[in-house]
Amino acid sequence: MNPPDPNPAESLPLANARELARVATPQWPRYVIGLGVLSYGVLIIAAVGTATFALVEALPLIAALAFVAHRLGQKIAERDHDPWMVSFVFAAFWAKIMGTLLRSLVVAELYNNRSDSLDYHKWGQYFAPQFRSFDFSHVASTDGTDFMRTMTGVVYSVTGASEMSGSIVLSFLSFIGLLLLWRAFRRAVPEGAHYRYGVLVLFLPSFLYWPSSLGKEGWAIFCLGVASYGVARVLTRSVLPGAAMFAAGLLGVSALRPHVALTMFCGVALAAAVGKSSRPGVKASSLRLILFGSLLVVGLSLASSTASFFGVERLDLETVNATLNSAEGRTSEAGSSFTPVTMSNPANAPLAIVTVLFRPFPFEASSPVSAASAFEGVFLMVLTWQARKRLRGLARQMRRHPYVAYCMGITLTFIFAFSAFSNFGILARQRVQVLPFFLALLCIPVWKREGVVSIEEALAGRVEPAQTARVDDVPSRYSEVTDEGRLTDTDDGHDPYAADPGYDPYGRFREPPDSGR
Repeated sequence: MNPPDPNPAESLPLANARELARVATPQWPRYVIGLGVLSYGVLIIAAVGTATFALVEALPLIAALAFVAHRLGQKIAERDHDPWMVSFVFAAFWAKIMGTLLRSLVVAELYNNRSDSLDYHKWGQYFAPQFRSFDFSHVASTDGTDFMRTMTGVVYSVTGASEMSGSIVLSFLSFIGLLLLWRAFRRAVPEGAHYRYGVLVLFLPSFLYWPSSLGKEGWAIFCLGVASYGVARVLTRSVLPGAAMFAAGLLGVSALRPHVALTMFCGVALAAAVGKSSRPGVKASSLRLILFGSLLVVGLSLASSTASFFGVERLDLETVNATLNSAEGRTSEAGSSFTPVTMSNPANAPLAIVTVLFRPFPFEASSPVSAASAFEGVFLMVLTWQARKRLRGLARQMRRHPYVAYCMGITLTFIFAFSAFSNFGILARQRVQVLPFFLALLCIPVWKREGVVSIEEALAGRVEPAQTARVDDVPSRYSEVTDEGRLTDTDDGHDPYAADPGYDPYGRFREPPDSGR
């Protein structure tokens, strides 16, 4: 019997050695891509079989956007030096497409096509022919709902008046926004759990379903992503491009939902207040003063826009409470209503946080959609409990990484503003605007005690026994150990402990000693 080969890797064929050297990567994105392509094939069959114009028109649009998404994945893979990112981003795109198709099917079957998208669709059909002729005279306003109607007309002027095409475009915009949120966290918090955060923001069911229709949520997520990536660039010393992106995102979301833009302002203000400057000095202090001055102007403008949006003269504590009470009354008129817990009383803060982020609970679900939201809420509660070691260092991370403070400010302000909503359906739909920032808090670096050395670290770092200095495993010259434990080399080449070549240790036994006789 032959002895075993001491080095089996060298005896393998070249192909097998290459396989052993390859780093194992998750295979689940391939399955997601396969399901997405399969759903696209089913859509082709349905479009051709029923000869439905809305479905047929959407087919080339999905193919074109798939090409764009694949190119984005390649760019991200090149920047991260990770080829697996191509599959990851491409899987996120196809998951978004499947969410869009599912949302359209649910609205058609369960709600008989009764949704806000029907109103936007009709106005888009009206505006599209005029916009193709560059005639914008019939646009009465570009605020709130009118902004979404106008935007639908712009989309239809390019894609055609198909509600499915409009849903796909808005869904793709939300996909870009979520992608930017992931990249912003990776850029601004380099020690965070980037892969975990990317999986959450790109594949969480709420992000795949709610912003995937012709509605306000898709545009809001896109603007939040643009603004947040701008904040991350400002915090990583790319000030001018980052400030331009933040201003564009803030302007885009303020035209639709100025109260959401106000939460972003609060996040930036908190980041500027508690964030630690990487290079403290006179220049940093001057920039901080300029930043606070700019934030003051922007905050006053957003407060005025928000007050006008809610129909009040000014935005103070009294009008805020009145607005929250009014929102509670309006949202309780529809189905899935419940008794809200507002944050007007600080003692209600824990219940308000749980309500806005995690409810409905499974026993509160009244429909298949609310049941899905309930089980997702349970998943988020478990995820929050597992991230308790990360949340323990939240204050430290807010100081070191101002982007964490930015996410914290948005989360708290959003909970305060939306705690008055008393309808689970509306709350679940609105919640997608704050979940990316809350999930970022669950992916910050794990808290570790600093300044204290554990027993294991102390034992691992103790001084090793002194050894003779060697070059290529051959002693070059004698090394002596001093009392301090350091090795000192002698330059004369003499070893005091070496034997004398002329000394015979057995000589005293050959001649008898002189007895003196």
